[in-house]
Amino acid sequence: MVKFQLKNMCKFFIIFFFVFKANAMMVVAQKEEYRIQCYKTDIQLYYCGEKKGIQQPKMALLYSPVTTPMYTAFAHTYPDEVKVHRGVDIIGDPLILAAEGGEVIDVCKIACIGSYGRYVIIQHKQDMFTLYGHLDQVFVKKGQMVQRESSSEGTVIGQMGNTGLSFGTHLHFEVRSNASDAHHYRLDPIYFLDVYLNQCSNMFMLVDALQSSVHRYQQWYQVQSDGKIIANQHMI
Repeated sequence: MVKFQLKNMCKFFIIFFFVFKANAMMVVAQKEEYRIQCYKTDIQLYYCGEKKGIQQPKMALLYSPVTTPMYTAFAHTYPDEVKVHRGVDIIGDPLILAAEGGEVIDVCKIACIGSYGRYVIIQHKQDMFTLYGHLDQVFVKKGQMVQRESSSEGTVIGQMGNTGLSFGTHLHFEVRSNASDAHHYRLDPIYFLDVYLNQCSNMFMLVDALQSSVHRYQQWYQVQSDGKIIANQHMI
């Protein structure tokens, strides 16, 4: 009986040890990810700290980076999850255009550490920045000037892909502002784009969330009678 109890206690401690070790490794991994996010400001990907000096951005209409876009997730959170989302996800045309004219200030073409995978960051007028993540290929280089003439014409900056923390081919698109001391405060892209309900996929229950009067999305978005989606606030 004593041997049986000792044997069970040994099993318990072995299981406890591995569970504790797994949890400890998870915490370390989370801390490491946070550390990377906090200190990667030199390439304008992350901002950690207080949001100082935030101002209402000037309204600047951006073109969709995809000629025939199908939006699958908006900013703030995924509709069916609590997970924070810092931009919009778009599927559609494989070739990505610059959302507006400007200068490429950063690219990652091959070995990219972080969730964005291969990406491009463009600086525009009015202290605005746009980021294009999960690209399969990058066609521009740092310092290059890019253009956008219309909804269908502009500089092709890359090809849609599935690199980084991605679970399917799509474009992760972000808008940033120079209105903070970190120079890349996140803004809601829907505030600057003309997006209509019929351009939205119900992936992640997006359409249902936009049309539900009781969904938490209602604090961020509203759908007008013509189907146009309006962002209630510009910041994320």
